[in-house]
Amino acid sequence: LSKNWIVNQEGIDKLIQSLVHELKAPLVTIFGFSLALQEDYALQLNKQGVSFLESINRSARNLDDKLMGLIELTEVSRQSKNQELTDFKEVLQDACHMLKSMIEKRNPQIITITDLPKVTCNKNLMVKVMVNLISNGIKFTPQERQPIINVGCKPQSKGYQFWVSDQGIGIALRLQKKVFELFYRAKELQKVAGSGLGLTLVQRIIQAHNGKLKVESTPGIGSCFYFTLPTLYK
Repeated sequence: LSKNWIVNQEGIDKLIQSLVHELKAPLVTIFGFSLALQEDYALQLNKQGVSFLESINRSARNLDDKLMGLIELTEVSRQSKNQELTDFKEVLQDACHMLKSMIEKRNPQIITITDLPKVTCNKNLMVKVMVNLISNGIKFTPQERQPIINVGCKPQSKGYQFWVSDQGIGIALRLQKKVFELFYRAKELQKVAGSGLGLTLVQRIIQAHNGKLKVESTPGIGSCFYFTLPTLYK
């Protein structure tokens, strides 16, 4: 990454952090008072009033998730400077451990179809990449089907190309670039829980490692996310 890009990104990150800090205080107040109303006055409200309060609470939690996601995005540039030789098998193991609850609920097959190498990276950030890609593959597989996630890697001239594929609902061609946009949520995906930040975070992490990210997908068949990592980070 160029020094100018890093400087500009750090300035943007600081601005976002300041804005999030300013937004958190009124959000905490809104959330606190709505919970107090729900706990202390619910019996005095009719069904519509209770529904309104529940909607306020859901919206406040959703906004809080988005703000915390923004903070997570702003930390990528700083964290990516700390890299070391990392066994990607351990990255996958840690990601699966973090997804333990989802894995126990949906019982997916997570198949490593090639050996996974050692690469120079920030391990914690790479775990986040795998958590997001694997969890998406599970979430977007219809409930009546067992999720099947394939993870693989192949060497390239200057590094490695990794991939995570699923057999989920797939992504229409017209949406395949949009899914990496901040807060983007396609209408057909609104019913699936999420903040709209996961793939943006994945893209930011891969870019911070001098890599590239892309998706190939067919609706009704599934998706495959490819990302590259150089052999050595410079």
